[in-house]
Amino acid sequence: MNNVITITPWQMTLQMIGAFGLGSGIWAIIEKVVQYKLDKKKFLFKEKIEAFDQLTRNIIGFSLHNKLSITVFENFANSARARLMINDKKLDRKISQFFVDLDLLTVATSDSTKVKELDGKWEKLQKESLEILDDLKENLNNTL
Repeated sequence: MNNVITITPWQMTLQMIGAFGLGSGIWAIIEKVVQYKLDKKKFLFKEKIEAFDQLTRNIIGFSLHNKLSITVFENFANSARARLMINDKKLDRKISQFFVDLDLLTVATSDSTKVKELDGKWEKLQKESLEILDDLKENLNNTL
């Protein structure tokens, strides 16, 4: 019987790396890269939660908790941080349209001659706000 041990070039390379102590160094580098990516993901998730929280308050509360006469442009400015973190163009447009509709209804409400035309429009806007909230939850969950 011939007891010859053959070593492939790959095995030889691994043995040399281990012999020179490079294995632990390479492992440390890989570990740091993985940890950096995890920390970055946690940071972005935290930032997204904070931004979505403010946006959700503006949408669900119809911006009333800030002040009564907030304009569509102020809503756009207040929602900018969250909207920059949304990857979904359809959701972003939905949020923009919500603020435009909210502004139009707010202006129309101040005109007493148009009150009858507004029947059901506030309820529609409330339904849209809840749909946006569901979309934001889904977007946030996709971050994980």
